[in-house]
Amino acid sequence: MSNACSPEFATRYPHDVPSTSPPPPPYPRCVSSEPLFGDQQRTESVFDFLDRVSAPALAAPRAILEDWYTHWPAEDRNDIRRRLQAKGREQFFGAFWEMYLHELHRRLGFACERDPKISGSSKHPDFLMSRGGNAFYLEGTIVGHSTEEVSQQQRERLIIDQIGGAYHPDFSVRVRKINAASNHPPKAAVVKAVEDWLATLDRETETERRGEAGRSPQRIEVAGSVLYLLPWPKPADARGNRSVPTVVARSGGGGIIDEPPTILDDLRDKASRYGDMDRPYVVAVLCLRDFATDRDVEQALYGPDRASFSLADDGTLIDGPRIDRDPDGLWQRGDEQRATRVSAVLSSTHLSPWSLTSSTLELWLNPWTARPLTVELPWSVTSADLEANTLIRADASRAPHEVLGLPDDWPASLRVKDT
Repeated sequence: MSNACSPEFATRYPHDVPSTSPPPPPYPRCVSSEPLFGDQQRTESVFDFLDRVSAPALAAPRAILEDWYTHWPAEDRNDIRRRLQAKGREQFFGAFWEMYLHELHRRLGFACERDPKISGSSKHPDFLMSRGGNAFYLEGTIVGHSTEEVSQQQRERLIIDQIGGAYHPDFSVRVRKINAASNHPPKAAVVKAVEDWLATLDRETETERRGEAGRSPQRIEVAGSVLYLLPWPKPADARGNRSVPTVVARSGGGGIIDEPPTILDDLRDKASRYGDMDRPYVVAVLCLRDFATDRDVEQALYGPDRASFSLADDGTLIDGPRIDRDPDGLWQRGDEQRATRVSAVLSSTHLSPWSLTSSTLELWLNPWTARPLTVELPWSVTSADLEANTLIRADASRAPHEVLGLPDDWPASLRVKDT
């Protein structure tokens, strides 16, 4: 039997996880000399938005984060505050993810030691989580977009803003795709190119073509950047109205979405970071990439799905296609067991300060780890039945937001009711 796990799931309940947890250990609630939120003067980031927004449902995470902040180790509070207030999205979410993990485990009754020392290593994982006779190391990481991807997205958004500066009395435009050059085109050149193109169009003709399926967009090149646009005739009552937006829609750029390799690269880096460890080691990964799912995490750990065929000597199909597993993930490569220092991976996708009640946690146990994780946690657990060559999933006994003490309808429940 191959050690490669098939993608089939058998739902069982091997873990008797209690529905209640012991109270958190006592923590000194010393308040920093400066509040986490206040009157900040910066170009807006995620933190800045949270700092200024006034709508109750949007501002709701402020009180939550302030509370978590007072539970954070006092000696490290200035650093976490600096990271939360940094310009970069990755820095904010890295700090937010660590605070989230700290608060969850604190409420589950763990003593959360920050930056514990590891014998034989000068590096420190984020936490040592201890409860009763059980302890494990926990390292947080986020999988987001690369610096180049972020830069490309920013260049695309800036060009779209420039397109919005163009005007034609009869047309708006739909943006199908932007290939932005590294050297940004001048706004005046973008506006002129779009207006010159729109000036060549006939409104009646374009109104008839508006629902045409499969229509190719107009290709417009400006200073090395390429815009792919479709005209959108304005309604009769909006003709000549300058307040009508020029850009009325932006379509996706297409392409192949393949998230597991990016997740796998990040996990491999964390797996070997600390060498041999004297306790179980859990890597907690927050996936922020636009299309990442729990299925992508599964494939990063156990290997991607593959289609297999059986062919006769003459090339005719005997049977297939069938879907099985290509054993090339964090846990294994072929028949070789890998990352045995990692006891488990804890994952969440698209968690944000506003999705605390809708996001979940998944615990993935390494079937070949040198140090199995023995502590009971209330999250959904996926383990491997090597004899049956299947994955076994146990449902969560508690949702993360329940542990955090948040109602199911938070933050919508904070909206001001109409009188």
